Amino acid sequence: MAFCLQQAFGWLANDVVFPVTMMKNPSVLIIFFNETCSATCCFLPCYFIPLYFQYVQDESPLMAGVRLLPFIVFMVATVMVCGSIVSKFGRWLPWFFYGGAMVLTGGALMYTSNKNTSAAKIYGYSILIGSGTGAYIQMPFNACQEFVSPTLIPAAVGLITWAQLAAPAITLSIANAVFLNGAKEALTQILPSGLKDQALTIVSGRGQVSRPENACWLTITRGFGAAAFLALLLLILLITNLPTSVDSGRPASILNLEAPDSIEKPESEPGPEQTLPTPHNGSECSLITCTMLYGAHTYPQLEAAVDSHRRHSERWGCGFQNLEYDLTNRRLYSKQYSILSAILHEMTIPEDQRKEWLMWVDADSIVLNPAISPEHFLPPENLKDIWALLTADKNGLNAGIFYLKVHPNSVDFLTQVVAYPLDYPDVDLGWFGEQAAMSKVLEAMKADPRRRGALAGVAWIPRTWINAYQGEKDFEGKPGDLMVHFAGLGATRLSLMAKWLDELVQHPAKWEVPLDKTRYEKAVPAFWNQFVSNSTRIDCSPEGLKKGRCVEAK
Repeated sequence: MAFCLQQAFGWLANDVVFPVTMMKNPSVLIIFFNETCSATCCFLPCYFIPLYFQYVQDESPLMAGVRLLPFIVFMVATVMVCGSIVSKFGRWLPWFFYGGAMVLTGGALMYTSNKNTSAAKIYGYSILIGSGTGAYIQMPFNACQEFVSPTLIPAAVGLITWAQLAAPAITLSIANAVFLNGAKEALTQILPSGLKDQALTIVSGRGQVSRPENACWLTITRGFGAAAFLALLLLILLITNLPTSVDSGRPASILNLEAPDSIEKPESEPGPEQTLPTPHNGSECSLITCTMLYGAHTYPQLEAAVDSHRRHSERWGCGFQNLEYDLTNRRLYSKQYSILSAILHEMTIPEDQRKEWLMWVDADSIVLNPAISPEHFLPPENLKDIWALLTADKNGLNAGIFYLKVHPNSVDFLTQVVAYPLDYPDVDLGWFGEQAAMSKVLEAMKADPRRRGALAGVAWIPRTWINAYQGEKDFEGKPGDLMVHFAGLGATRLSLMAKWLDELVQHPAKWEVPLDKTRYEKAVPAFWNQFVSNSTRIDCSPEGLKKGRCVEAK
């Protein structure tokens, strides 16, 4: 009781085990109760199926346990199959209906069992229950993350874990009480009065014990009827657009369905104090933002980060491409292959209709200031030979965020990058092999007099303009900067991303700053003026960084 009061009325509402803001979300509560139902049906059959065979069919304890295998095998197999399908297609809600229907059917059939029911029928009934249980005993762990903000994901997962552990403890006690009371009543009707006190110690009475066990199956059947109803209620909530993700900070999307128009892109809808910006230079955006996210890397934080780039591109009328599958079995090289493919595709389009630039952004970067056009950093018209905008840190090139022009030099560069590990198989490129390959190709261009002309078209811009790092403790950027990149972070990356996503929801005005109030308005033109005059004052290449020449114009 004290725990419940502290959780409900604690003054540190966001530091409690189950935050109040999360518990007010009806979808989270529905998923919680669904998990209690599925956990109940996982444990109760494990207890009562062996009892049936031991008491009613006079099996030995060992054989009674063996009779449980069909239930266990089909439950585990269904968990694995469902997990694989959901990972591929992202649709979890149908499994709630499938699981509820299967358990409801299996529980109802199990209720009809008696001392004459064959083992084959019990197997069939238990298979139905096992398959239904496996279909959504793990689904709530995925589903709950859709309805809370990234910072509340650990609390939501903890809530579902608690349901999975606490529900069987309660429901098994209830079912066992029903069984024992029913068994005692049935046994005392057929035993002499002097043996009533010993009724519960008797393990015979085969035909009588089956009836109280049926009452337990009736309890399970009723419970999973309620679970199916809860799944239907959850679907109704989603269809009617109730505020099921008020804390998520991103469009409410379930089953990968498109979010309703009323909540899809709040940033791009003009409000009383917001007007839509016009694309860069007043013309159609000439740029495509490219990224990739798929497979085991599709964490909610990364999905939200990619979505920030998608919305940013849509706001400025730019193209957007997200690679959702591997193009090669070589780690990370799908990035270069996808960019090369996009550039080649654009080059097949008439020059006056094609996009001019591609901007690559890793999935672990988040747009902070959507008021800045991604085109703002491109070179002016009089620098037509510039075909790459790169950034570097103390370790050299960082390939997390960069620009490449739709240009033959970009095609040659990427072709050499993807071919580098094939041409030099003995060179150890390290963990970030594709980034190292890009550096190696640039070094080779510098060493080859025939390719120095192309190298002159590579511009090294100040990294923090487009590629400001979040460290383990501090962010090296400032309000108004375009984006934050979580480069080089290990286990803390997702938690730091979650904090940033929450920060952008809670204080959007702090980070969305108009261009004329940022350093970009003067610094970017100043940089390109220095570039035109061939000044060495601003040199953000790896060599320039070592010599202290990357002095950003203020």
